[in-house]
Amino acid sequence: MAAQFGSVRRSTVVALLLLAAFAAAQPPAPPPAFPTLPPDLAPAPPAVPESGPKLPGVLRGGLPQPPAPELPPFPGPPVGMTVAPPVVPTAPPPVADDPIDVVEPVVSVHRFPGRFLHATADRVTFLGTDPNGSAVVVGRRLNHPRPPLVDEDDGFRTPVPAGEAMWCADHVVVTGAREAFAVGPDGKVEWVFTLPGRPDEREALVGVLGVDGAKVLIASQFTPAADDKDEKPVGRVFWFDRTTGRMTDCVTFPGGFGAAAPLLDLQAKNLYAVLGGSLSSVHGGALCYDLGTGQKRWSQRSPRGPVGHPAASSGGVLFSTDRLEFATAERREMVADSTLTAPAAVRDGLVYAGLKGAAAPRLAALNPGASQQHVWSRNLPAEVATTPVVSGASVYAVAGKVLYRLDRKTGATCWKKTLPLNDGEAVDGFTRSGDELWVSGKGFLVKVRNEPEPTKPPADADPKPVVPFAPPSVAPEVGGR
Repeated sequence: MAAQFGSVRRSTVVALLLLAAFAAAQPPAPPPAFPTLPPDLAPAPPAVPESGPKLPGVLRGGLPQPPAPELPPFPGPPVGMTVAPPVVPTAPPPVADDPIDVVEPVVSVHRFPGRFLHATADRVTFLGTDPNGSAVVVGRRLNHPRPPLVDEDDGFRTPVPAGEAMWCADHVVVTGAREAFAVGPDGKVEWVFTLPGRPDEREALVGVLGVDGAKVLIASQFTPAADDKDEKPVGRVFWFDRTTGRMTDCVTFPGGFGAAAPLLDLQAKNLYAVLGGSLSSVHGGALCYDLGTGQKRWSQRSPRGPVGHPAASSGGVLFSTDRLEFATAERREMVADSTLTAPAAVRDGLVYAGLKGAAAPRLAALNPGASQQHVWSRNLPAEVATTPVVSGASVYAVAGKVLYRLDRKTGATCWKKTLPLNDGEAVDGFTRSGDELWVSGKGFLVKVRNEPEPTKPPADADPKPVVPFAPPSVAPEVGGR
């Protein structure tokens, strides 16, 4: 009996468990529907009269909303009084040492064994050496696949005397001690000039001064012996037809040019000589000659020395001793307690110069002779080793291995580009050709495609690039005589 009761109890428990599991698996039952009123008992919406006073709006939930209060009008100015329009703030001017890049110009690098002179779209001309050590002017394809062997791929290899070479419009002019060779674009020697007189007469060529229209200007100087107290230095400038080599003029300059080549100022028809000086020297300082007659126009003595990197500006000459000085016929004054690191560029009376001193190296825009001589100054991580290029609204400079494009008025950075140079490669030439900037040195040429001006240049800006007195690797080209 007990066993039968236990069996029934177990069956009941199992049944309850199965029923609970089945109920848990079923979806929950929906809630009961809210009862609705029959249609005949539903309340009608309230009737709104078509005329009469407007009823207030109804808030959500059916509560009445009070009408919005009417604000009194904003009081205006009294009769007869005018109110100035609000002042709109303007953006601050750019900071001169803002290092932000704006655009990356396109760069191509070309290498060759020699000193760069000139290039076109597909050819390069450079001053190299033969295996025996003799100087040669080489013209060849720009992207030559091999070192410059003597074969037809080189274009031409023209032997020239050892000396300085400059590209003069469409010729290479090489000046030795007493000879000048002009090599044409096809590699042929177009003409040769030799100083008259005996080689022991102590007159030697100083170098090419520049290009005056269709003429090339070359200077020479007679230097007396150190123990000769009676003779004085004498300089001469020769004008040659660039194509034929015919001498068209020769002017003598009593007093000479000193140890460095003189500086041409064809616009003012001046020739400047800057000489290292001392307290006991009467020749130290700046001398200004009449280019057409050779007569001295004025001189300013400087007891400081040595003197270098002259630049003609505002009727005077800017030069570097142990500080930066500016000399005119009336005065000589200090411009900055710094020295020039390279020849300066001049445009519209302003001088753009690389400076070094106690502070960081910098590029500065100067206005020599003015009451405010410093227009702006831009600190750079390295010295400016070449003449800056001024074009339109921009000034370009190479500091170390970085090419900068700065705003000409403020010195703010438009863009900068690190040049892909190898260790040991140093920049010594910088110029502009068309829409390209050429950065060169011994054995390389970097072509940088310029970008459009960041701002519209002034209406009176000269679109032609500044080409000042250049180092021997690039010759200046200036107006006609």
